[in-house]
Amino acid sequence: LPSKTKEAMKKLFGFLGSLALIAGACSGGGGEQETVAPVVIDDSQQTISVSLDYEPAEDGFSFENFGGGEAPASLTVNMVRRLYGDHQVCSEVVDNQCTPYPVVLQLIQQANRSMANGLCEGFAVLALLLVGYAMGRSGTLDRLAENASATLRRGSVLALWGLAIMTLERALAHVWGFQPYGDGLDDSGRQLIGDLVFLAGTLVLTAAWFCLMLGLAVRYRDRLVVRLLESVGRISLTTYLCQTLIFTTLFYGYGLGLAYRIGPLGVTLLALVIFPLQMLFAHWWLSRFAMGPVEWLWRLATDLRPRTWRAMPVPDPAP
Repeated sequence: LPSKTKEAMKKLFGFLGSLALIAGACSGGGGEQETVAPVVIDDSQQTISVSLDYEPAEDGFSFENFGGGEAPASLTVNMVRRLYGDHQVCSEVVDNQCTPYPVVLQLIQQANRSMANGLCEGFAVLALLLVGYAMGRSGTLDRLAENASATLRRGSVLALWGLAIMTLERALAHVWGFQPYGDGLDDSGRQLIGDLVFLAGTLVLTAAWFCLMLGLAVRYRDRLVVRLLESVGRISLTTYLCQTLIFTTLFYGYGLGLAYRIGPLGVTLLALVIFPLQMLFAHWWLSRFAMGPVEWLWRLATDLRPRTWRAMPVPDPAP
């Protein structure tokens, strides 16, 4: 086969493999799986066994996916008390028995419902990471960045398609009572159709968001906000860990425990203040250092040798 055809086939199989990883990871786990399927012959009612050539104990992961809402895997009131503190969770505490606020019970129910059919986010993120890695290695990102206008048009078209697909998914939810990756439908075929529609809409909207953000970043690359966001991206691991430390200290029980006291509006306002400050810090840091502190430690652990710490000055262009 010509080299271009081979390269296209590699990309196609890589994308299909990542898509299969997402779909397989998000399917319900936790129960025993049959490896032999009985097939009934109508004429003689004879049953034969057909091997699927797949043994979960040998071919699957060594751990079982959580799929049950059973303690201690499910979120409980006592777990939330340890996270946020009694003063935020309990309307009253008598003999160490907590009477939780209604909003707390609602949040617990939402969390357990989202975990009821398996914890798939890590596998889904891994699959999307592989897609991004393939796009970077193949030069797709560079080609998209070369023409910002075309990339913005692609993003707009993908956004329309994604919204249309998600509208269909909501229609299925209304007509069939479907919930993504749920178990509310007795008809497994309808559940599978709904899951695939939801997955397709999610992936298309993700691609739309990516194209729109990339096109805007390239078109307005000289704007201050884009340069600040670029700095955050260059030390994203440091920014992420610092943000986690700041927000958990502000909102969780081991710190100030503000999450339920200031409410959603207060949390949002704090985020709108803290993240711009992180953007400014990232820009200031990279004007003096070559990489973030956590990125430096990561490179040290990876390469087993220290990298240059100080930022190298950019020489003036030759006259």
